[in-house]
Amino acid sequence: MQLSYVSIVTEGLDKLRDFYVEALGMTELSAWSHDGFRALQASPGVVLALHTPAGLGELGLGANDAARCGSVLAFDPGNAEELLRLHEQLVARGVPVVRTPFNTPYGSLQVIHRDPDGNAFRLNTFTSPPGSTT
Repeated sequence: MQLSYVSIVTEGLDKLRDFYVEALGMTELSAWSHDGFRALQASPGVVLALHTPAGLGELGLGANDAARCGSVLAFDPGNAEELLRLHEQLVARGVPVVRTPFNTPYGSLQVIHRDPDGNAFRLNTFTSPPGSTT
């Protein structure tokens, strides 16, 4: 399993995007970015996702979650079949589900759970390569 996303919750969406683009040379994945969300290519296969607190709504997370989570990790199990298998395994273990499996507008399959401390985490697998527009 590899890390595929790190999400940061911020009120300064474009300011934070500009910082990572200008200071660290990341590239914005413009085709994925939308109101309340910016996606940056952090390294091959790893995306830095910037969300406004309101933008967390697309993940099924609310204002209370935004106040307590500075970041949301996403793990890539490798493919859609493994993601679904792992999701079912987590459900069987009683791991809380925030959002059942869904396809994103930017080419991935995701499911969102909570860890024992209540932190949200995602399982994410790309159905099209990061940065592609297909």
